[in-house]
Amino acid sequence: MGNGIHLNLDPRVKLLGGIGSILIILSWLPYIGAILGLAGVILVSIAFKALSDLDPSKGIFKNWLMAIIIILLGSILGFALITTGVASNSDFFIVVGVAALIASSAVYGWLVSKVFSAIYELTGENSFKWAATMFFWGAILSVILIGGILYFVGWILAAIGFFSLKVQQENP
Repeated sequence: MGNGIHLNLDPRVKLLGGIGSILIILSWLPYIGAILGLAGVILVSIAFKALSDLDPSKGIFKNWLMAIIIILLGSILGFALITTGVASNSDFFIVVGVAALIASSAVYGWLVSKVFSAIYELTGENSFKWAATMFFWGAILSVILIGGILYFVGWILAAIGFFSLKVQQENP
């Protein structure tokens, strides 16, 4: 599908995806951030599923689920190893734990980049192309710990992309 195409898509998808992206951005807030982030992940998951249903061959939802699973498992493993390393005064566990966090973040960024690239191909909405670029470079630069900043920018661009989607309006 080309640029500016009107998708045969429920208009609520743009709202769910946009609000979900904003909630993911707000996940950095202390105290309430984790709840906001979880709500955001659920909302964008619904939006990604709806977009994926338009063209299942693009793997939008599959790549998103893999990204979520990898970042969750990598975070759990990484923090468990770091905690073990601190408790036992073992630099080895700390280093391996940090490596697990960085590696899972990099794979997450790469997979989310694929998600937004596929959404760009499907919708033609340029903000998704830029979000994909931010996640791609964020994945590469997560090694030097600035990938998170690019992920943050990527989610801002994703929110803009969702709110800019052109969907068909039903005639009354």
